[in-house]
Amino acid sequence: MSKTRALSTQTRNNWMIDFSLFLGAVISTVTGIYFLFIPNAGYRGGRNPMFGIIILFQRSVWKDLHTWFGIIMILAAAVHISIHWKWIVNMTKKAIQELLGSKRRFN
Repeated sequence: MSKTRALSTQTRNNWMIDFSLFLGAVISTVTGIYFLFIPNAGYRGGRNPMFGIIILFQRSVWKDLHTWFGIIMILAAAVHISIHWKWIVNMTKKAIQELLGSKRRFN
């Protein structure tokens, strides 16, 4: 008989933050690729055959998605870094010690 254990609150929160960061990055990347390959230039499409083309959404919706999911990604990254700040500092100190080859301890 197998026992299932529930995720701790800390683990669940980490997964939610990481998923928000991942989702923001994926959607920002996809919308950025849209803007890269579907430029919106030229007067009424004068020399731009892609002018006015609609792929799934209006261009303004793509812009809003890009902006808001970029903001979500930045906020999730800020929360992620602040939660793990102590680990980042400790690992940076350890890496510097390894690079310098010294046994000197940082406070």
